[in-house]
Amino acid sequence: MCADNASYESLTSLSRAIEKLFTEIIGILKTRGLEYLHFYRRAANQIVEEMNELLQECTGGLVPDYARFYREAPRIFDKGYSHRLCKEIAKVTKEFLESSKELPDTNDILAKLNSNDKKFKLSLEKSRRDFQKYKLLIGLIGQMRNPARSIFEKALSLNQETTR
Repeated sequence: MCADNASYESLTSLSRAIEKLFTEIIGILKTRGLEYLHFYRRAANQIVEEMNELLQECTGGLVPDYARFYREAPRIFDKGYSHRLCKEIAKVTKEFLESSKELPDTNDILAKLNSNDKKFKLSLEKSRRDFQKYKLLIGLIGQMRNPARSIFEKALSLNQETTR
């Protein structure tokens, strides 16, 4: 419907420029988007690793190292990636529940402690450490303000549905 080719070129040049711009944007998103995805994934994994190392270092004794954990853990949580930390907290909860199910009845514990059952003693140590990790997280999250507190409390929930 244009009078000549020059008019047509004039009308369509803007649409071609816009199309070219969007094609370049899509190209950048495809290449750089993966770079950013990998960057954020590495950062989230590093924060989860920091939390797990701190939990490991603060457990295993007669009582957990509450003072150190409560002093250092907020710095880890302040770095962000709460979605990954929630998954990890749910994992700690699940491990605690599973390891506590593996323990024998109270009457059998004393007998097994007196035996040389290394497998039982390792299982008992794992259960104790898992319980201490769970206790540390309960205490820390109990000190948080909402909405963070309610979000992390859900990850700590004893409800099996949230720990899957």
